[in-house]
Amino acid sequence: LRPNLHQLAAALGDSGYAQLLTDCQWLDWQKDVFSGYRWEKGDYVSWRNLPGADPKVPWELGRLQFLPILAILAHLEPAKVQQFWEQFRCVVLDFFLQNPVGQGIQWASPLEVAVRSFSLLLAAGLFHHQQLWEESLERLLWRRIAEHGLFLMHRLEWNAGLRGNHYLGDVVALLSIGAALGGYPVAAAWLAFGISELASEVLYQFLPDGGNWEGSTYYHRFALEMVLAGTAVALGLSPEQRHTVATVPRHLWRSERPLPPGRWREQVASVGTESMFPAAYWERLQAAVQFAAAITKPNGYAPQIGDHDSGRWLKLIPRFVPLASAQSHTYELPEGESIAEIGEEHRDFRPTLGLAATLCCRCPEEWEQQPEAFLFPRYPILEIREPAAVEWFPDFGLVVYRWNGFFLAVRCGGLERLHPSGGHAHCDQLSLELCLGTSDVFVDPGTYCYTASPEWRNRFRATAAHNTLVVSGEEQFRFFEHSSEALFWLFRRGVQARALIVQEREFVGEFLHPRYRHRRHLYLLPDGVEGRDIYEGPAPAVCSFNLAPEVRIGVCSTTEVLCHTEAGTLRFCGSAPIECIPSFFSSGYYVRQRTHCIRLPVTNGELRWRIQLLEKITVPCPRPGR
Repeated sequence: LRPNLHQLAAALGDSGYAQLLTDCQWLDWQKDVFSGYRWEKGDYVSWRNLPGADPKVPWELGRLQFLPILAILAHLEPAKVQQFWEQFRCVVLDFFLQNPVGQGIQWASPLEVAVRSFSLLLAAGLFHHQQLWEESLERLLWRRIAEHGLFLMHRLEWNAGLRGNHYLGDVVALLSIGAALGGYPVAAAWLAFGISELASEVLYQFLPDGGNWEGSTYYHRFALEMVLAGTAVALGLSPEQRHTVATVPRHLWRSERPLPPGRWREQVASVGTESMFPAAYWERLQAAVQFAAAITKPNGYAPQIGDHDSGRWLKLIPRFVPLASAQSHTYELPEGESIAEIGEEHRDFRPTLGLAATLCCRCPEEWEQQPEAFLFPRYPILEIREPAAVEWFPDFGLVVYRWNGFFLAVRCGGLERLHPSGGHAHCDQLSLELCLGTSDVFVDPGTYCYTASPEWRNRFRATAAHNTLVVSGEEQFRFFEHSSEALFWLFRRGVQARALIVQEREFVGEFLHPRYRHRRHLYLLPDGVEGRDIYEGPAPAVCSFNLAPEVRIGVCSTTEVLCHTEAGTLRFCGSAPIECIPSFFSSGYYVRQRTHCIRLPVTNGELRWRIQLLEKITVPCPRPGR
């Protein structure tokens, strides 16, 4: 794409941009490069119900989360500062010129506008110390950021009963833009609104046990990053900015959601960082960080409970890992393409924990070593403890065990507190994940995609994709695929899930379906796990155990399989014949790998199984993401 450069420069009001634009590499911001579909630059663009097309592909580019990385590279390589700066300028100008406010796919979702505005603010802040800014470019950038704020103010994704991470992102973006645009009159209203709504939304969207109510561990990460960033911005306000929050004229705010009352705004202006938010806010935020710490495995990943679309609020430095040649054959690639030497690891929770370190009194040294820990000033407010041997989150519906080098996560319950749509949850009750050292053994398969393929979307959230009981002809929850909207609903009427026993070495959970009952007993042994699944129902049933793609299997007999990992060799055996079938795993959006699933039939209403460590490899494996 190469538009008329002089016309574009004239549109910016500065003909001096013509030469700069000549050197730019133009991007197609409207195209899904996988399907080839391209959205038009209209005032209203629909992204729903377009078979094969996925708006998340151009949206990922339009979030501009790679811009802060350019600023960091400029700091790390002073000899190339000009090169990185020019790349930043070109991308910014390219996006602004090709994506007029409110037009095209990049403005079809307010959340995308929110993420992009924070990326621009972060990149501008990181580049601020470089003496390279032209006045015209700086003026243009802040004008466009202000337009992002106006857009969000008029298009808030608020809903009385169904709002979630989208609205939270809108709120944090307005707060951040309001803090940055101190001389812009309406910015004080954005700031006041953002702080007020952030305080209430944390209590609304995060459960008392700290889990996020959308039923997804990785949406928990996404929302938690929003809250941590927004909180840090709010705590960094100057006394003058706090005063403007308390005195902002109400007529400047124009949205369906009202500004907070004057009494609350006066509290913001009071002395002391913690007084800006109520005590209940800090308690809930502390619980949310504690939840993230508890579910993080020794390898830095978290169980993929519910949807995982690789979404991040800020991506300061992507974590890349070598793609082992031994696994290259497991990746499904377009015809003629080969696997890269390295790839981004989308499951790493440590950057989020590093961001949380800025608000913690004490935290693990590993958190403080993350680059994100240096992004904001330190405000030691939260008290975070080391995860216990057993962590139970009854509101979210998750139990986590740690013992003898094992990590076990069991999904159970949380249906009463789940978001009404259940749109980011999966059919995963009584499913489990098992990790030995830094090696994953049994894994949740992930998500893979959303609207581009209803078939694959539903395949990855179906009961059969998870490590639990699968009843022929039945799903734990009902779902459909007749529209893109239906792909974000799970209907849970008539079902129950509850933990009956949660002890240091024992778990018993139960799932009640209108047509069957499943009870799972787990016994934690010094060298592994023993399971007993009890099933009551008329239809045939099996139990599935999805292996991580890096696990190598060897079949010893009809009832015994060896699982070889970098941390050791485990033996899986059962009371019924074992079948190893092909399966799929997704570590991030649009990433799909071939793997294996161990499947055993439930006979006479019961299945017994055991996974036992035979040989432990003591040589420490390198931590991923380094």
